[in-house]
Amino acid sequence: MNVKNEKTLTIVIPAYNVAHYLTRTLDSLVCCKHAAALDIIIINDGSTDRTEEIAGSYAAAFPGSVRYITKENGGHGSGINTGLKMASGRYFSVMDGDDWGNPDALDHIVEIMAPATEDILAANFQTYNMESGETVHYRFGKVHYGRSYSIDELVKSGIPLVMHELFFRTDLLREIDLHIREKVSYDDEEYCMMPFAKASSVRFIDEEYYIYRQGDANQSMSPANQLRRFGDKLEVLNDMIRYVERPDIEAANLAYMQSRIDNLITSVYFLWLITCPDRKKGRDEAEKFRAWLKKEEALYHKRTTKLWIAFKIFHLFHFDTNRWNQFRDFRKKLLASIGAAGTNEVKEQ
Repeated sequence: MNVKNEKTLTIVIPAYNVAHYLTRTLDSLVCCKHAAALDIIIINDGSTDRTEEIAGSYAAAFPGSVRYITKENGGHGSGINTGLKMASGRYFSVMDGDDWGNPDALDHIVEIMAPATEDILAANFQTYNMESGETVHYRFGKVHYGRSYSIDELVKSGIPLVMHELFFRTDLLREIDLHIREKVSYDDEEYCMMPFAKASSVRFIDEEYYIYRQGDANQSMSPANQLRRFGDKLEVLNDMIRYVERPDIEAANLAYMQSRIDNLITSVYFLWLITCPDRKKGRDEAEKFRAWLKKEEALYHKRTTKLWIAFKIFHLFHFDTNRWNQFRDFRKKLLASIGAAGTNEVKEQ
């Protein structure tokens, strides 16, 4: 299929002080044979390193595919909001400025995407640990690739979708007037949930496109930074709970969105009861959060009670991150052996 003259996909790259990584990120995109179908927008979010210089050089070298804008620092969410206003592709995705893509996989995705009509497309991804060199491949379990799924079917599948996997129809994001919270961490939780307010279809693509860099203590998702920025997580959680109170959300969509809220609450239990090095502080903070949830958000307090009990038990048996990872790997293998739905992981060294 000839897609070279179409703008099929916008890739927004929020970039803050990522000069060390940005060249690799952009090289992995502009080398695609369908690069002309890409609308790559670099949002330089007030960087103080060479990020703007690098972005400008690629915009000059690839004027048909790469654009950039420099703005005051507003956080990752502001980069997504700004990029959506500028987007010209039929579909919309986000790539962090320190991650990169698989160009062959992206070419195939663009070919599938050009005639696609689904509101959401989702592709496999992988993580790469910069310290250990370990690669983990994340594939969707028990789905039929290429088939269009309703939101009700997605709910029944039990498959969570994360930012690295998602391509949204751009018009869908504009129809819901997507605007996510700025100047906080965890804005990707809102980005991954809010479009489901109006989405009606999802298609899974059997390509591993996004490569997510891990192993950097400075990353926002490191345990230490998550603990330090716990207030951000609460702000985002409140936003998400208020968002699903919209009266125009269909039942299946609401069920999926509420499951995303459950997952975020579960991550709070995990954060304090498993990853916090000060076990007493972690237990106290978890209990404080649970009390707040009971008082302010009784529905989600009830919905996550079983998970709360489970994490309390893990905490009682002195589970730390290492023991949790061992347990998780065992659970993944067990679920895979019985053909359970979800995401399969395959590790490489």
